[in-house]
Amino acid sequence: MLKVFLLSGVVFCTCSCSNEEFLASDFADEESKKVITFEISTPTSDEVIYSRGIHEEAEWKVQSLNMYMFKKESLGADSDENYTLLKKSEGVNATSKGDGSYSCSEEISDDMIGQTVKIMLVANDKLMDGVVGQTTLKAMKESLAQAQLQGDVNADALVGNGNSGFPMSCMAMNNGNTDKFEVVPTGLKLKGTLIRTVARLDIKNKTTNLTIKGVELKGAVNKSYLAAQNKWHEPIGASRITIKPTLEWMTKFANGYAYDVNNTQNNYLKHVLYMYEEGQNDDVSPIVEISYSVDFGNSFTKEGRVRVELKSNVNANAEFFPARNTLYTIVLGGNEEGKPAPIDPNQGELKAKLEVIDWANGDIIEGVLRPGDGEIIVTE
Repeated sequence: MLKVFLLSGVVFCTCSCSNEEFLASDFADEESKKVITFEISTPTSDEVIYSRGIHEEAEWKVQSLNMYMFKKESLGADSDENYTLLKKSEGVNATSKGDGSYSCSEEISDDMIGQTVKIMLVANDKLMDGVVGQTTLKAMKESLAQAQLQGDVNADALVGNGNSGFPMSCMAMNNGNTDKFEVVPTGLKLKGTLIRTVARLDIKNKTTNLTIKGVELKGAVNKSYLAAQNKWHEPIGASRITIKPTLEWMTKFANGYAYDVNNTQNNYLKHVLYMYEEGQNDDVSPIVEISYSVDFGNSFTKEGRVRVELKSNVNANAEFFPARNTLYTIVLGGNEEGKPAPIDPNQGELKAKLEVIDWANGDIIEGVLRPGDGEIIVTE
């Protein structure tokens, strides 16, 4: 995605994903040198980047890696339909460097030499079965992520249920930052940055007398393309479903998750939901619905519900919203300075805003958004 809201697929990938600038590494000096070597970086998992070691490993770990090579079929356009599958290697042995980056290599066979190729890397998922010499890169870029959801599901289902990992993909790039290159007998050194297929939603509770009792994402699309798309088009057969929080948060919300005055860090609820990307101008936009209660003291409480539409009210031309690999944060309440504050019983309403962050590198993409039909969401 482009950086001010077309934030969907500008990151590329190699055998280890990361949004950090590629650093040249010492590759093994094989005698034949007839190999393509990859340095892969993975996307970081949190809004603030310090070092890869403190991020949650589950959101960037490569548990399986697949490589798909496509060759240009004729002189002419470099469009994806002019590249056909030359080789696929599934279950590539990727070596972890311990910092969220990986390296791997692919042997160069005689039929590769002299070919102009493009290479896609896929982690924790795989493209559809293709036919060598027939299936185009365009067709394989429209492979669906394996998690195709049915009915009401927990968000864990989109990201491997803690087993297979977060689906990610990218195009391999050379040092000129182009995704096509000629295979030469002396080998190639390529790089890439994996990008997650899903977006993430967090919640910041800045209302000191608020208890969150439930969260749901309604009207979410149940399928997604595994690879980043240049333009939104709904996957064939897609339907709208309700996505519930991850199982961890389901349990917490069932018991009521109150504002914590002793440890304010606990009021930043991370990894509440994951979702697939959608088109900004689609007829239906997913809506996050948060149920809560407010304690006004003296045994006087009020139940409420706030609904936040995931749609940009600032950038009407944004292609994707929500967009893959983007972090959306709903902020509940707070005073004019943005500090935690209670809801006054005479006020009786909860303010909400939506912050949009590049999940890969921590940049604010669109500043502050206001959800719904106005700046204030009135509780029901």
